[in-house]
Amino acid sequence: MNMRFSRNDIEQKAKCFRVRMGLNTTEAIDVKTILRKNNILTVYLPMSKDACGLSLQSPEKDKFILVNSKISKGRQHFTIAHELYHLYYDEYPHPHICFKDGISNTERAANCFASALLMPEEGVIGLIPESILK
Repeated sequence: MNMRFSRNDIEQKAKCFRVRMGLNTTEAIDVKTILRKNNILTVYLPMSKDACGLSLQSPEKDKFILVNSKISKGRQHFTIAHELYHLYYDEYPHPHICFKDGISNTERAANCFASALLMPEEGVIGLIPESILK
């Protein structure tokens, strides 16, 4: 079932997720800290050039993320943030590989969440000198 997601709703989820993880709502984060803190088993292996990663959750609620080790470190961090959305917010989670060109509404929502988690609007605006914002 594909639902429409508003950007504001997804950004709010990312902000709430940061708070729930005990993180500042504006500063840069280390996604690997989130993985360790939540005991999410994460494996880095070479995958096809179009695949970024996948996530799974067991019936016992154990979480797992596979990340393509062939993609850049920045893309790996984005992929982890994207997969965190699937693990914590997918209404009907199911195992699937996330490709660079994911087009479903859920994939768009996960991309928006990853962007907001890694680069919250408040934090980015806070870095811009006021003279430029005027």
